[in-house]
Amino acid sequence: GKSNAFAISRKLGLSEEILKEADDLVDKSDKDFEDVLSQLEQQRQQMELARQEAERLKQETAKIKQQNEEYQEQLRKEKEKAVESTRREAQHIIDEARAAANIASEELKAMRKQLADGTDVSGINQRQAELRRNLNEVEDKLRASQPKKERPKPTRGILVGDTVELLKLGTKASVLAINKDGTYQLQAGILKLTAKPDEIYLLENENPYKAKGGHPAHSGREMKMTAMPTEIDLRGMDTVEAICVLERYLDEAMRANLSTVRIIHGKGTGALRAAVQQALKKNKFIKSFRLGVYGEGEDGVTIAEFR
Repeated sequence: GKSNAFAISRKLGLSEEILKEADDLVDKSDKDFEDVLSQLEQQRQQMELARQEAERLKQETAKIKQQNEEYQEQLRKEKEKAVESTRREAQHIIDEARAAANIASEELKAMRKQLADGTDVSGINQRQAELRRNLNEVEDKLRASQPKKERPKPTRGILVGDTVELLKLGTKASVLAINKDGTYQLQAGILKLTAKPDEIYLLENENPYKAKGGHPAHSGREMKMTAMPTEIDLRGMDTVEAICVLERYLDEAMRANLSTVRIIHGKGTGALRAAVQQALKKNKFIKSFRLGVYGEGEDGVTIAEFR
């Protein structure tokens, strides 16, 4: 070692001054070497900490990746389950609708036979209304189970004269007037009804005023006086269909604030007239009704007055 080297040098006669200077140099070299070793140790420790942190991050990343894969797999299974459940539910609703339609068809046939035999129509009208409610409920379920169609937003607002689609019914209607409250007065076939903006969709390719800018909207008062007819013609319909149409017409006429309406049922055998008057008796909005007089259609019409 260092001390042994200095002892040998003294025996050989090397001067103390030289030996002292050599000893100082050796001490400084040892100190510098120790500093280098200390720095290397610090760097080694830092590298070890960095390696451990990298390993921790690697494991955490692998764990997150695995959790994400498990979550995606769970989502896929849930989606498949939801699709299958929706398919089964839709099929059930379709089967229910078919069964209801078959029952309604058979009962309507029975009703027509009873009417032809002169049976009292009061019970038939009540059963017919019940059937219609049941069919409407099934129709609502079936409609709710169907996916909504994604449609482009119309490029303009709805104008009088436009053709729109009634979203709930899936049928087309013409716009008769735009009411002050923002609702629309529509005509779909022989029926007139009121709809909210979110219940209809503008069919831009089918409206007659696409290039002309449309007609100005009527006020609600003008609509009530001109758009809502004060009479309805039921001739040519069977009793069940006629009563269904009449009930809808009376509801719209009441909403339009008409005071009286004229119901044309014709004379014929009197079966349709009797059915109409039975329906009027049951309608809570009807104050009174009577057969027409000379100039009004006599026995071929019934005049009804609202409350």
